[in-house]
Amino acid sequence: MRPGAWAPQIGSIAGIPIRLHATFVLLALWLAVVAGRSGAGLFGGIAWLLVLVGSVTAHELGHALVARRHGVITEEILLLPIGGVSRLRGVPDGPAELAIALAGPLVNLAVALVAGALLLSVAGKGWLVDPDPGVMLLRYLAGANASLFAFNLVPAYPLDGGRALRALLGMLMPAPSAARATARVGQVFAAAIGLFALLLPGGAGLPLILLALLLFFGASQQGAAGERALALAGRRARDAMATRFERLQPQEPLERAALLLLRTPQEDFPVIDAWGRPVGALSRGQLVAALGRLGRQAPVLEAMDRRVLVVAPESALADVVAALQSGAPSPAVVADSAGVQGIVTVDAASRMAGIVAGLATGERR
Repeated sequence: MRPGAWAPQIGSIAGIPIRLHATFVLLALWLAVVAGRSGAGLFGGIAWLLVLVGSVTAHELGHALVARRHGVITEEILLLPIGGVSRLRGVPDGPAELAIALAGPLVNLAVALVAGALLLSVAGKGWLVDPDPGVMLLRYLAGANASLFAFNLVPAYPLDGGRALRALLGMLMPAPSAARATARVGQVFAAAIGLFALLLPGGAGLPLILLALLLFFGASQQGAAGERALALAGRRARDAMATRFERLQPQEPLERAALLLLRTPQEDFPVIDAWGRPVGALSRGQLVAALGRLGRQAPVLEAMDRRVLVVAPESALADVVAALQSGAPSPAVVADSAGVQGIVTVDAASRMAGIVAGLATGERR
């Protein structure tokens, strides 16, 4: 299946592609059921869905445009039933990260205030029960954006509140310690939400329980990321690079890459030209998709990612991993004046971090 088949592009704003995930159909069906039971009707369900999509898009655009001001590229915005995701190519530390994290919720707050003011001026004291379609739309707009503002400020990863807390703590302590502290706060909030949900009658608390689980596991992942970052602190790219690896040339057929994928444990391949220069990268996913689309005799050149992350052996390993996790093509190619020395992948760095953490634990005992 080609990339993006489950999330077709529905438009572009400020040069940023907007994709809508197919699972939004499930949200639409659920809203139709809720609207039918509440008496809001088909108009209410459609209006609420459109308001929700528009509000989430505005939220993500807030992140993207502020990120652009700080030199961070937004590759795309993906709209999901549980919210949106702005795929950023790297995120700066400190005040810039804090500004990017808070930009989305502040956009929702601004929209909620404007919609609320218009609602009061149009409907007055009867704004809550006025059946006029225009008033209903303003009511949805104010409610959706106020909810998004409050929800996203919960200080639990991966919500914006968690990211903002991590950025704020990162100004006061080392980044790994900030990540671990943010994880603990997020787990406490997740537990509190879960306990509150258990007190609700019937099955009313089920959505909150699912949310609590999502936040708890998200916080756990953030804590694990903090531990990995602590283990990687002070390490260099040369410490985690593989020096024995397979490489591809641009004009080789995809068939050779497929054979290497089957015969070796390697899943990401650097593409090196005849002069020894890194010119691209080919991942397992790209290879599988290209075999179905182009055929096994097509050259690697037609399937590879023409972006390539080239780093020096002395580059900070944590920065290399952050770049790969932020969308840089894998693997990172380690090269110096003598040529290509090795490759680094996130998996290799994670394995090294686990070994370092294990050794440290053994020494403490």
